Amino acid sequence: IPRVGRAGRGQRLLVDVTNSIRREDFKKLVRRRCNLAEDASLRILWRTPGGGTVNFITGAGGFIASHLAKRLKEEGHHVVACDWKRNEHMSEEMFCHEFHLVDLRVFDNCAKVCAGADHVFNLAADMGGMGFIQSNHSVIMYNNTMISFNMLEAARRADVKRFFYASSACVYPEYKQL
Repeated sequence: IPRVGRAGRGQRLLVDVTNSIRREDFKKLVRRRCNLAEDASLRILWRTPGGGTVNFITGAGGFIASHLAKRLKEEGHHVVACDWKRNEHMSEEMFCHEFHLVDLRVFDNCAKVCAGADHVFNLAADMGGMGFIQSNHSVIMYNNTMISFNMLEAARRADVKRFFYASSACVYPEYKQL
C-alpha cells in the first residue's frame, strides 16, 4: 500500500507509489484515509521511483505545446497540460496525464495547475493570423501579459525548478506588418 502524507485544505498531498495500483483505486484509498468527500477536489501527481519530472505545459490546445507534451510523456515524465481550448490535433491521453481547461489570465487557475510541477513550459498565448493580430493589439497585449505574469508568479510560489518562456510561435518581418 502506498504511503500517504497528511494535507490540509488547499495543500499538496505527497505520495510515494512503490507498487502498481490503478489510479481510481488509489484515489478511493486517499479519499478514505483523508476523510475526503467523493465530490471533493483531489489531484494526485504520480511520482514513481526512478520516474521523470512533473512538467506543466501551457498552451497545450495548440500544435507546438501538445507535441512537446507528447515527447515528454513518451520519455517517461508526468505531464500536466492546460489551455483555454481543447486540442484539435490529438486526444489528451496521447500527450498528457492531466488536462485542465482553464483561463490563465486568472492567477488562481495558474497557481492551482502549477502546484507540484518541477518544470513549466509556458507556450500559452492569445494569437491568430495577421488580420486578428492587427485588429486586436491591446487585447492581445493584455491577455498575453496577464498569462505570462501569472504563470511566472505561480511558478515562483510553487518553487518550480525551471521555467521556459516562449515569446512567440511566429515572428513576422516588418514589411508584412504594414
